[in-house]
Amino acid sequence: MVVTYRVSKLSYLIYNALIKLDNISLPNLLAEKTLVPEFIQNKATVKNLATAVIQLIKNEQQSMVLEENFSKIHIQLQQNANVVATEEIMKLVKVILTLLIVA
Repeated sequence: MVVTYRVSKLSYLIYNALIKLDNISLPNLLAEKTLVPEFIQNKATVKNLATAVIQLIKNEQQSMVLEENFSKIHIQLQQNANVVATEEIMKLVKVILTLLIVA
């Protein structure tokens, strides 16, 4: 995976002035480190993008490491929402029942 962003010069100037982040792509932000190369604004050239993509295609080990990191992020993002929702609903039902019994 290779990430590139290009926006208008004005948008970029505003973004640059307001936000100070080392990375801006979601995979890098979630990993809290640089997993995938980011080419922003003037660095988003055909040459830079092509070089990064070719390097990723040719380097099987790098691709495997990236896939492992993506799997770790996927596991971190899994929250078993159905289980959490059921537990919260049951807590709410218990509170309501307790209030009805006391009243």
